[in-house]
Amino acid sequence: MKALWAQRTPGERRLLLICAVVLIVAAWLVLTPSNKGGAELLPSAEAQRKAEEDAAKTAFYRAEKERLEPQIDKLAYDKPAAEVIPTVVRALQEMAKQSDVHLREIKPLRARRTGEMTRVPISVRFSTAAFSKSAVAFLYRLEDPGSRMVIDKFTITAPDPKTRIVDVEVQVALYTRGEATTSEGGA
Repeated sequence: MKALWAQRTPGERRLLLICAVVLIVAAWLVLTPSNKGGAELLPSAEAQRKAEEDAAKTAFYRAEKERLEPQIDKLAYDKPAAEVIPTVVRALQEMAKQSDVHLREIKPLRARRTGEMTRVPISVRFSTAAFSKSAVAFLYRLEDPGSRMVIDKFTITAPDPKTRIVDVEVQVALYTRGEATTSEGGA
């Protein structure tokens, strides 16, 4: 055995030692029992109770989905996002006209798929003399359930000292059952 070891070069000896250490560690990992990765088995009664709780939760969520489905149908569009955008732009312009607000920019943002629905955000910018009743009326019209839009966020700049003009940027979102096919662009 000593003769075989002596015939090896120092590099081969190191390699053999490393292989021996790796084999010992691998054998130790394979042969020692480990409960780190797996879950322990529950007693029968507790497992049965947990299964019943899970079944009750599943039934509750199914009933909740069936209850909410008609409401979702009223609030979501059925067309793809690219087909909905022109309709929404016209609706935003009509709301602005009714509220006496002049829209400076309507910009559809990137649509994203969330589960079964596609979320379509739209950025709307306008200016108003101070934060007036017309701006508040416009925001209320956006949040009306009939508009099928929700306000995600809005930013109001401080009024200009001379003109008292306030810039408002509102990000609204709508939901559609269609595919997410829109890209960024202005209207």
